[in-house]
Amino acid sequence: MPVLPAVRIVRKRLRYWLLDFIGIGVIVLFAAVYFYPGLEHGFVFGSLNGITVYPLTSGAFSHVHNLVAGDQFREMSPWLLLNWSAIHAGSLPLWNRYSLLGMSQLANFQSAVFSLPHLISYIFAAKWGYTISVFVTICIAGTGAYATARALGAGVAASAVGAVTFEMSGSLIGWIGWPQAGVNAWLGWIVFFVVMIYRNKHPLLSVTGLSLVVAFALLAGHPESYLLDSITIGLLGILFVAIAIITRRISFCKAVMAAIYIVGGVVLGSMLASPMLLPSVQLIGTSAKAGVPTIWGGIPPNVTVQFLTTGYYGYPTTASHWFYGSNFYELSACVGPLIIVLAVVALVAYRKRSAVLSMGGTLLILLMIVFRIFPVIQSLTRYLPGGRVVSFGRLLMPMDFLLSVLGALGLSILFRRAVAGSGKHDSLIAFFVSSGLLVVVLTYLIVSADSNKVLNSTDRSIRVDSLVVSILTLLGGIVIIGIVLIRYRHKSAQEGYNGMNGHAWSLSIIAAGLSILFLQGVLLIPPASTTEGFSHRFYPTTSSITALQAIVSGRLVGDGPLPVGYVAPTMSSPLDAFMPETNIPYGINYFGAYDPMLQKSYMSSWKYVTSQQSVSQKISPDGMGWFVPSFTNAAIARVYGIQYLISVAGKNGKLYLPSGTIPVFEEPGYTVSDVPNSHRFTLVNPDSMLRSAEIGSERDGRVQGWHWDSNNRLTIEADASHAAVLLARISSVPGWHATINGKPAKLAVALGTMLSLKIPAGKSVIRLTYWPSTLTYGIILAVIALLVLLVLSIMGVLVRLFYGIVS
Repeated sequence: MPVLPAVRIVRKRLRYWLLDFIGIGVIVLFAAVYFYPGLEHGFVFGSLNGITVYPLTSGAFSHVHNLVAGDQFREMSPWLLLNWSAIHAGSLPLWNRYSLLGMSQLANFQSAVFSLPHLISYIFAAKWGYTISVFVTICIAGTGAYATARALGAGVAASAVGAVTFEMSGSLIGWIGWPQAGVNAWLGWIVFFVVMIYRNKHPLLSVTGLSLVVAFALLAGHPESYLLDSITIGLLGILFVAIAIITRRISFCKAVMAAIYIVGGVVLGSMLASPMLLPSVQLIGTSAKAGVPTIWGGIPPNVTVQFLTTGYYGYPTTASHWFYGSNFYELSACVGPLIIVLAVVALVAYRKRSAVLSMGGTLLILLMIVFRIFPVIQSLTRYLPGGRVVSFGRLLMPMDFLLSVLGALGLSILFRRAVAGSGKHDSLIAFFVSSGLLVVVLTYLIVSADSNKVLNSTDRSIRVDSLVVSILTLLGGIVIIGIVLIRYRHKSAQEGYNGMNGHAWSLSIIAAGLSILFLQGVLLIPPASTTEGFSHRFYPTTSSITALQAIVSGRLVGDGPLPVGYVAPTMSSPLDAFMPETNIPYGINYFGAYDPMLQKSYMSSWKYVTSQQSVSQKISPDGMGWFVPSFTNAAIARVYGIQYLISVAGKNGKLYLPSGTIPVFEEPGYTVSDVPNSHRFTLVNPDSMLRSAEIGSERDGRVQGWHWDSNNRLTIEADASHAAVLLARISSVPGWHATINGKPAKLAVALGTMLSLKIPAGKSVIRLTYWPSTLTYGIILAVIALLVLLVLSIMGVLVRLFYGIVS
């Protein structure tokens, strides 16, 4: 009967899909297991105990474990909360009104408003949002590596092992919660769709898939990672085409056609992401980070040991002195020794496959760039776009991805040749020889570490323990793989080869066992799985915070004068009232920022205003996006519309109160002072703007009230005695528009960093709206891209149906 072949085909497809579902289930399981060590401390992710360091949130937690992962609680989590709040209030999170005089929220890249993990997190309660986002990011990384390994021919179990290795790799886990990990998590999916485009004669559906994953990678928000991933994928493509053409496995025409499809997919993906990209690119040139040379260009060659073991250079705490002037996540790269052995097996067994050779070649080039092996290659990277401001040491994540996929291919070829009873022994020889060499290397490192007189006892113990776990992982993997190989060799001799399907369940169990070994290696010292990564409470309120919220009621707060040594406004001090951005969860407007799109205009404005007041404060921009000035007197505070100043006691217990202010609240260790006649919006004389703003006079009229209508729109009511200038303490970035009594009005820039607007005599209703024109253009481009992708998808489905019927 003609229906029977169709039934067989469907059953066969369902069987393959079931196996892949099992593999993906293993990946998701281990993404969940990653959180297990910290879950007893709560479901709130993000090293929140770090807020205890700052005065107003002191006592929120019993103690601080570790501040190395501090960006999680002081940037990423607050920005995600701001996104969540705006979206649940029915508006787009375009503007952050809580930092300085306001900052662009959509256009700071790292807020990642439309990234897929964030979009999913918006469904859940606000306090769980960051945890959900991190979990989804890990799953994306794992499933992408799985898809790539499967596309290159690895079996289900081996692909699951490679996927878990990448999602639990030291570099990805080290950066988890940062946008670096958010972008790199999509690397596997991008490579997968590139492979599918190359393989398919009619790759329209694959082009659609590539466009979507490129868009989500861009929306994850980290320009540096865009470049580093582009270098990785570019090297893979160039080496693959070169090797394939030389060995006559691909025609030049086919390579060109595949390149056209790939470029088209990337362009469409960029168009999809343009509502975020265009406003962000518009601000890059004027940001404090623009053009600042990188502080971390490469890694010393001896740090290659980090691929074998995570803890070799000490635990990731601020007390560790083994991280070569940087934090642990700049060096962490552990995939474990077993995956490296399996990667060697893949390179030996598949030495005639262009895809595998291109991965090995790319890995070698990245190794030379990252670890400064050849200075010539290091110097050449300076000529790449952004090459002077990019930390090429952060190529560790793409390197871990390549090792994980190669490891999956190596494991797969070992199993397949064992099951098939193949006479080829090159993969087995490569496996046991490379395993033996690594055992020798790890043994030597253990002996040398144990006898190292330079290390103190704690560092020596950490190093030895991490090496012991690594060698146990390797030995355990050798034993398990050896048993499996012998078992399959024996069964194949008795039963004959019938493919991998008959062993799917046993291989899944093996994959889980091997993944646990990998997990033991990479979970030695991750930043977030230990106790400091989780909390039962989400930005808990302290009595100081509650008192301040009642006093300021939405008005702008700044720092009072700090002791000598803490005066630079481009640095944050433990004596600041808040760590910048941690004020956002508490709904307090704070004149401080830690933002990648901090505008240079704040530096120049501060220098000008303080010089006019004969106050000298050192400004030393470091490109890190910090701006937390301290105000020595009320006159300067009035210029920026700051209505309250918080003075914190130094180590000697002494308070430095700003002159001209009136104390209104006092607690042990700090005082809140009122700045008389200071307002966020004032009417001033155009001929003496700075002097009028300082005085806070109402002789030109007064602002009767103002309020935020939404995330990006506010209304101001003013009564001017004559034509005057409204000085609005709102950051003057492109995108602000104004109307006066419903009619469009032209905005100007005052004091280099805030908005001003000429208004007529009498009563006026002024509305300020933030909506960059580049956002409008971005939405248009995204809609066009969506329509094109819809057409491509329909055509792709029709083409597949047609050829399916014909065949």
